[in-house]
Amino acid sequence: MLPLSKNGAGFNFYNKSTQGKAISMSLFLYLMLVVFLAGCNLIGGRTQSNNGIYLTTNGTQFHVKDSINVTLVNNSASGIGTSSSCGPTFNLYQQWINKHWSETKYILPPTWGCANSLDTLKSGGKISETILANYFDTTGTFRLVTSYYGMNSHRETIFSNKFTLIK
Repeated sequence: MLPLSKNGAGFNFYNKSTQGKAISMSLFLYLMLVVFLAGCNLIGGRTQSNNGIYLTTNGTQFHVKDSINVTLVNNSASGIGTSSSCGPTFNLYQQWINKHWSETKYILPPTWGCANSLDTLKSGGKISETILANYFDTTGTFRLVTSYYGMNSHRETIFSNKFTLIK
């Protein structure tokens, strides 16, 4: 990381007492920039990451009146960055149509004007949330989509297990 100043103007990365705070603030600002620039047009990713990060539902078939329990599990060796807002945490999905996964769509429209926050999911931790199956516009086969940030600030996109919604 390049210092902003050596002579005291702006952040001073050379001052031992403020070095950790300045680096933490720089990492936070960098993550915010990545979130802002990344947007929500997710197409790629994996069902499970190869480093112990999993997104799962509590079943493979749900009726439209059911609740779906969704869990993001961090079994990696370190914490990961996650994003949350005042809407559902797991608010993106893809549908299996004509032997292909669709573009990523919102389950519920995004809550504009609501600030996102960046949180750390510690190693061994999990985030769970319940969504209603009737949030989806139709029946069919789906998978949820989410992203997280590794310790190197690289964004990873993963998918849940696929599941079917029936009437």
